Order: sequence, then C-alpha cells, then structure tokens
Amino acid sequence: MAWERKIPFGYRMEKGDILPHPKESESIRIIFAMYCGGASYNRIAAEMMMRGTPYYSKTNRWNKNMVSCILENEWYIGVDGYPRLVPDSDFLSARLLRQTKTAYSSCPKRYSLSKKRPSVLSAAAE
Repeated sequence: MAWERKIPFGYRMEKGDILPHPKESESIRIIFAMYCGGASYNRIAAEMMMRGTPYYSKTNRWNKNMVSCILENEWYIGVDGYPRLVPDSDFLSARLLRQTKTAYSSCPKRYSLSKKRPSVLSAAAE
C-alpha cells in the first residue's frame, strides 16, 4: 500500500503547493508527543486506529513501521520545502529517545567473521 501515498502523511498538495493537512498534521503532533511521553510504536499505532485516523485512504489500519517512519522523517521539521509540523526540540527528543531504545549491539569478537572462526561448541565452552 506504500504506493498509495504520493505525499508524506501530514501534508496535502493544493495547486502545486505542499501544505499541512489539517487533521493529519494534528496527528503528527500527537504521535511525537506520545512517543516523547514514553508510548511505544504499537501503542501509538493503536491510538491512531482508535481515533479513526486513516493512514491510507481505504483503511485506518496502522502499524509500528508507519509510526517509526513518521518519527524518522525530517520533513516534519521543515526540510526540502515541506512546512514545519513539529518543533526542532520535539523532533530531536524523539530521535534521541529512539537511539536509546535501539536494540542493536555489535557481534561479540568471538563470533566475528574472520579466516578462522571458532565453532559454536568452542564458543559455548568459553
């Protein structure tokens, strides 16, 4: 369904101009406020569905990936000709919070790819 949106959520096109979409832009501010307040992506998606906020024209279904994309999108702070929908401080707070929640950790050295890799059994014995 990603092809269905020609312009990012929160905006509309009118006579060749990119303008804030009245209802969607308010949802953008709610999403940032909820996330900065500690809500998970799934909780925010559920809230958007409860409010009946459609992400796509044919359904009001939301998922955590939609929320994640919104929180990562710099257009909401007014880049590339898009009107600002959230203050820099909210965007930065959300970005910093996302970085603290990242589950990524580097692979331990004993499992790194090298010419001589230890077997699973020898790594477990350590």
